[in-house]
Amino acid sequence: MPLVSIKGDSFFSISSSKITLQAGDYSVKWTAFMTGTNTNCYSYLKNITDAQEIERSTVFEASTEYSQKDVSGASRFSIASTKEFGVYAYSSNTACHLGGSSSSPNDIQGFIEITKLTGIVTGK
Repeated sequence: MPLVSIKGDSFFSISSSKITLQAGDYSVKWTAFMTGTNTNCYSYLKNITDAQEIERSTVFEASTEYSQKDVSGASRFSIASTKEFGVYAYSSNTACHLGGSSSSPNDIQGFIEITKLTGIVTGK
């Protein structure tokens, strides 16, 4: 996930396609360009530290022909300590990739927006 620019406060860091977030409440939105053939696939936000899938994007239904589409996802979550996150691709076979290349299937071509939330009250 090559980073082009950072806007706002530096409450996170990025290294080796991993985003490190400090403890807090977050809203994360992403859009990723995906390519695939004959498969259903999606991108997903993963808490790498705890090996936990946080949220999935919209599903990309690739036809028997080479297909491409932007898929989007969003999530709100809280973490009690510093954690690493990333956005990855999933498909029912190996024919789905983030970006346009099977040689680096998890290099995102798209964007990720991270907002650190303050004053959030949870409950019903």
